[in-house]
Amino acid sequence: MDEIVSKGDRIKVEYMVSLTSGQVIDQSKGRGPLEFKVGGGEMIKGFDDAVVGMKLNQEKTVTVAPENAYGTKKGSHPLAGQTLIFWIKVVEIEK
Repeated sequence: MDEIVSKGDRIKVEYMVSLTSGQVIDQSKGRGPLEFKVGGGEMIKGFDDAVVGMKLNQEKTVTVAPENAYGTKKGSHPLAGQTLIFWIKVVEIEK
């Protein structure tokens, strides 16, 4: 049976994030996978929501609107107001 990501799991993902212009602003390549608890508030909402239901070794690309990323331009984060495009690959699932 395939393992599927659900809230509460600790997972590791390879990822790349870019702006709608195509400019890559962050990626796991060269640093190793990113590990986090799904639904634990460690990641932006759009990223957290995107991994739920993914299978081990599955890849997908998701577009995350500002309200599910770093907020509107009123926020202090440098990426506030930006739509972000994430490529995600689940490489480990720990139930």
